Amino acid sequence: MCLVYREWAIAHQHEFALIFGTPVPGFAAPEEGPTAEAGARFGGVFQTEFARVWTATPFALPEQGRGAALERELTLAGHECGPPLPAGAMQVFLSSWGRLHGLISLELFGQLAWVGLSDAGALFRADLLELLGRVGVEVDAAELRRIGRRAAG
Repeated sequence: MCLVYREWAIAHQHEFALIFGTPVPGFAAPEEGPTAEAGARFGGVFQTEFARVWTATPFALPEQGRGAALERELTLAGHECGPPLPAGAMQVFLSSWGRLHGLISLELFGQLAWVGLSDAGALFRADLLELLGRVGVEVDAAELRRIGRRAAG
């Protein structure tokens, strides 16, 4: 699913920018409008799959770094934004989603050029492997490449 998301973003850069960026100076999408709804749908699909992984094989959760206010917000979000997740799992979900989505954004908006990275897809797959391992899903790099080719084709 993560690979398909990246492929969609590459093939639909303007739609990606409309949903996740500010494509028109001075324009702010309405909170209840179609672009906000589309962004929430993307995140919701990922959260549902993440919750499925969590439910099947709960993984170690971060124990430090959350104050009481963040703990409350993550707990609330973990119960209102999709399938129930405890605060720590919601933290892992949001940081994982942020990393993957962030790498796609950096790639699409040309922000990786300054480091001379010629294959942003390889970086994305390497990060994806790391994140999958973090939540107990083991996939080797060759299998991930095969999955990516099937998703793109």
